[in-house]
Amino acid sequence: MFVMPNDIAVFATRAISNHRALLSGAKKMGQLSSEEVTELKVLVENYSTCSRRTLLVSADPDCQSARENANRDVQAALSATTGLNACLRKSDLTDDCGSRFRSVKDAEASIEGAVAHVVTACR
Repeated sequence: MFVMPNDIAVFATRAISNHRALLSGAKKMGQLSSEEVTELKVLVENYSTCSRRTLLVSADPDCQSARENANRDVQAALSATTGLNACLRKSDLTDDCGSRFRSVKDAEASIEGAVAHVVTACR
């Protein structure tokens, strides 16, 4: 037995039914509405035994949008740090890698804002 949060329980019955139909081959993903796909994703992300997530994913569109934006900012920060790392490794001491340091600082500011938005939108 497991306890399901109220915001997920609202559509859990349909999501579970669709999940079973997909697994049995009775339905294909293309037959599901976009709302049903979203419900299914939330169900799988929250209750998959393979999931390593520590926080539940909300079905709220504002929360999902905030998380997508934050994930994009994380990828941009990773790219910025990769660029800085490459610059520092190949440096012949003629390039101070200043533009890459600024990119990393800008990415930090973006992530801080994005995380704050996720916290607000996903309550």
